[in-house]
Amino acid sequence: MTPWVFMIAAAVCEVVVGVHVEEERVPIAAHALGPRGPALRRDAPGAPRSAAGSAVAKPHRWPGPMKLKPPRPGSLLATHIEQQALQTFSSCPIPNENNMFLTFDDGPNFNVVEHAQSLAQLGVPASYFWVGDNVAKHEKAHPGDLAKVRALGHTVAAHTWDHPNLGSGTYDHGTEFDKTDSAIEGALHLSPDNSELMFFRPPYGSEPPNSASLVEHYDASVHWSIDTMDWDTGATPTTASLVERIVGDAGADFGSRGHIVLMHEGKNPADAADKMKDIVKAIREKVPGINFRNLDYCLKHRQQAG
Repeated sequence: MTPWVFMIAAAVCEVVVGVHVEEERVPIAAHALGPRGPALRRDAPGAPRSAAGSAVAKPHRWPGPMKLKPPRPGSLLATHIEQQALQTFSSCPIPNENNMFLTFDDGPNFNVVEHAQSLAQLGVPASYFWVGDNVAKHEKAHPGDLAKVRALGHTVAAHTWDHPNLGSGTYDHGTEFDKTDSAIEGALHLSPDNSELMFFRPPYGSEPPNSASLVEHYDASVHWSIDTMDWDTGATPTTASLVERIVGDAGADFGSRGHIVLMHEGKNPADAADKMKDIVKAIREKVPGINFRNLDYCLKHRQQAG
């Protein structure tokens, strides 16, 4: 039983059994701390004694919150906690809602602000997964440009520094995560101490062997449930074919599934900035009542739904 479980169990016992808790605390010697938490001392100074002189049990007051040391980095416990902390999902169903999440990888493209504005004008908050190297180059050429994307109501997230396959395990942590975060936070004017950079998407959908690399930086690793294949102009040559990939088989429960749609910036004229209006219109016609959301909305309402 872990210290946390022991503390909770002890607190519950006090409530259920109805033990009277006195205001005076019994001192706890350092050597009384065992692997299962503080022992109940009967030989502490001032403890009541019987006529024979033996120590008498005294109603115990739990000595307040214990400051436990975090698990050693790299230990089995630390790895378990980190793996539990990272959310990984490919869709975002929210009870009693019909939603879709448009996401765009590999940017920022040279006209990302125009792209973001076209979606905002349609009432479509989207999510952008940016490559750190592209961010640095864009910000150098157009200082202050990228902050406009977030200001328009879109989610901005990380997509590594130079798009490696993380599944191979041969990547530099400092480059792919630290350097990427620094570039995006700088471009968006976010404080590193209170960053809102919460989401990550692994290139090719290939997660690193140890999720601890991600937990240090992000709240969630986001995959997708619909791939438009827009990175292959042969497979998706037109806007109509792209829309078909998104809603071609849409049934009555399509919106309730909370599909996350994968697209890219600057890879295909079929979903360029000037095609966003046609895409959104076609989806709304095929799925009446659909709501377009960004990933900030997803995470907030996933947590509320439990």
